[in-house]
Amino acid sequence: MAILFDKLSSCESVSLYSNLKDVGFQKFSRYYQGDYNLTFYNALSGIVDVKNKNYTNFLLTRNTKISNILEEENQILKSNSLLTNLNFGGNFLTFQNASPRQLGLLGIYHENEYYGNYNFSTNGNSLLTNFVVTLKADNVCDIYQYYDYKKYYLTRNSDNELNFYTKNLGLTAYDFKYIYSRSNRAIFLFQTLSGTPHFVRKSGNLLTLSPSTSANKTSIYSNPIYLSKDIYANFDINPNTSYVEYGYDNTIPDTKILKDLENNYLLHRENDSTDIIVLKNQLSQENTFTSGNTLLSSQDLKFFVDGMRNYTSIFNDIDTEKDETLALNYVFYNKTYQIFPGLNKFTAPDNMSPFNRININDTKFVESGAFGYPTPEYADKVYRSDVSVSYDDGQTYLCTWLSGSPLGTDKVWVDRYYYPNLIEKASALIGDSTFNITYEDAVEKLVSSNTFIQDSLLSFTLFDKKSDMLFIPSGKYTYERIKAKEQINDPVVITPCQSLATTGNNINYFKQLNDAGKFTVKFYFEGDGNSWKFKSKRNNTDGGLTIEKRGSDLIFAMNLYNPGFIETITFTETVAYKPSQRNFICVSIDSIVGQLYFFLNNQIIGFYSFDKNEFYGKRLVFGDFVLNDVDIFTQNTLLKIGITSEYTSENLAFITPILDGESTIDQISITLPCGMRNSTDTVEYLQSVCNNQTYKSNFVNVFIKNIELQDSDMDGLRNRITSDIVDRSPLTTEINTLTIL
Repeated sequence: MAILFDKLSSCESVSLYSNLKDVGFQKFSRYYQGDYNLTFYNALSGIVDVKNKNYTNFLLTRNTKISNILEEENQILKSNSLLTNLNFGGNFLTFQNASPRQLGLLGIYHENEYYGNYNFSTNGNSLLTNFVVTLKADNVCDIYQYYDYKKYYLTRNSDNELNFYTKNLGLTAYDFKYIYSRSNRAIFLFQTLSGTPHFVRKSGNLLTLSPSTSANKTSIYSNPIYLSKDIYANFDINPNTSYVEYGYDNTIPDTKILKDLENNYLLHRENDSTDIIVLKNQLSQENTFTSGNTLLSSQDLKFFVDGMRNYTSIFNDIDTEKDETLALNYVFYNKTYQIFPGLNKFTAPDNMSPFNRININDTKFVESGAFGYPTPEYADKVYRSDVSVSYDDGQTYLCTWLSGSPLGTDKVWVDRYYYPNLIEKASALIGDSTFNITYEDAVEKLVSSNTFIQDSLLSFTLFDKKSDMLFIPSGKYTYERIKAKEQINDPVVITPCQSLATTGNNINYFKQLNDAGKFTVKFYFEGDGNSWKFKSKRNNTDGGLTIEKRGSDLIFAMNLYNPGFIETITFTETVAYKPSQRNFICVSIDSIVGQLYFFLNNQIIGFYSFDKNEFYGKRLVFGDFVLNDVDIFTQNTLLKIGITSEYTSENLAFITPILDGESTIDQISITLPCGMRNSTDTVEYLQSVCNNQTYKSNFVNVFIKNIELQDSDMDGLRNRITSDIVDRSPLTTEINTLTIL
């Protein structure tokens, strides 16, 4: 046993050193009898596979959070400078320009621009109440306001008064010693005069320097200066991987984050450095992100991206240090299908374990990005090859489609059935369902159990029900996704003037809009710097639609004029458009229903309701539309103008750019369960920056001296050495030059 202890005490544990600053590998030590200890690393616990080279090795970790194998040093960082206001008990220090008249009274007639001034205000949100505090070593700071391209520093002048001056005047007392209280973001400023420290305080409307003595030292802390920002920041390193999605405003809402995901990690260890490579456990087999793990079903999950892969082994040995690829074996459980705009045919996996079959509402198609719409016409649709499904009374299955607004979140897959002898298939795709469908099983059971309700359904041409579509092994399906129309015939993109088509005159069409009591205007414009005003012409009546592009803003205004009360109701919105891009506008109003909305790009920016009785039969516009007083059909600033005497739903406005070919709907990746299958992931150029040609040269120079041979024998010796050395040198060694001295 003593011999065993002696041998163990001479062992050295494997050491892992991270190449990340302030981050190390979690470890713990165990001490044993005989004065020896072993160090254990969490990263090596449950290690999946190891492959060695000459002087490097690769370790494939278990599937875990990276915080379980790494530890970090939580740091508190101090700012070099910060922009903050200076709050003296609710009164904010406010910079102001020095008055030339006041300077003249003081005998200052030159270099007026080098003098600043200050006062106090109760509003701390203006630019003049925000100062730059520069934090230096040894708790020293200075404070300045950047105004009119000059820096005005809070400085003590020759009369020991505090004010703002530029450094051009040669004053030097602009540094302050400070004490900072982080709990309430309070700072205390000091300067030394005649060997006595003085602290800055507010006295009336002036900043003064009061001496700090043993008698009044408590008064220092009763005169804090509160900052709006903390000097220090906790830099909490969270190395765990996360999945995020961006909102329309390019921010990341909390609801769009899935944190602390588990991954396998490939550790590349060389000497005292260990590289950490995060593997792609959240990617599909096609290397895409999709919320499509059908094996996850928790209602608490926002995304179903975790566990798409599980790495099981380093697939192949690497013979030399020069190899720049490494193959890893992983298993996956979901087969991925790429769905493009248009028609997509696919075959389900031949094995759908752990399921025998799966209903479409139990898949993750919606979470993966399936597109819903109130009717099948523009919604994502799935067709099964068996087209013979029908009810006994002649109802025929048409398609399975995703019902729901593209602007909403509630969506459900439903089956559409129709009567071929009463309605054509194309019309059945466009038509709304007869009922306000809930698609709940309770409603379906009520209908099926009530003969009277069943008989009444026969008078309708189509209906929808919660989908019964099943994906079965090796089944064949077609997935259809919205795409641009080859020929634009939709009413939202035509001009409404009846006489325009017959006579070529596009005037006085506003009468048609007023007679209908509703209209829609849509067009595109470039987000350049040009300003314009789109409006309906009017005489002296303050009514109609105006859309103005002014600077970086769009201003919408709809004035509804009621001649009975001689009053105008105005609906208006101001919003920023996308610069340097093509933008889409749609405005639609229906006075019969009493609703109006403004739509920009992909969202409603204003939706309003008004009294339909007050404006029923009233004029909505009082003239045709013009752009900068020019007929809109003769200008080229606004593109693809459409004016109709119909109300356009918000859902149709949302997809109009897709139908117009101005934008495309994204392709999506959907998944179906496929049992457990194997695939290979290749890490490319693994050694391109850390191989031995960079850190250690495997090319050697051979020098031979003190040998006396005739020149004729030199070539034979050279060939013999270069041929025999291959079998006697390390595998990766190559002779660069051989010199005989």
